[in-house]
Amino acid sequence: MSENQNQATQGTPRRILDADLENWFTYHAPTGEQQSKYLLIRATALDFARILVNNTPAGPDQSAAIRQLRECVMTANQAIACAGPGVGQGATAGVGGATTGRSAGSGG
Repeated sequence: MSENQNQATQGTPRRILDADLENWFTYHAPTGEQQSKYLLIRATALDFARILVNNTPAGPDQSAAIRQLRECVMTANQAIACAGPGVGQGATAGVGGATTGRSAGSGG
């Protein structure tokens, strides 16, 4: 097991590899299976967004809730798009728990 893999499995942030960066910042054309996952995630998020808007008062907290839901969809789509064998596994822990490299074609 490499040092980076060992650190990732122990919960210690690992160094972001060039392979991670290439994966995160490369367009990944969706496959049919990925496209159906994107559609399910977006449709479910839309339903929840409507629940939020219809059941919370307009204002900064409502805006924040919708913004965070949008971010959640983008991050989920990124997870689908960038899921490659052995690439980027465990790397998000090394970036403060969130990734910022969204793929242009990740469906979000």
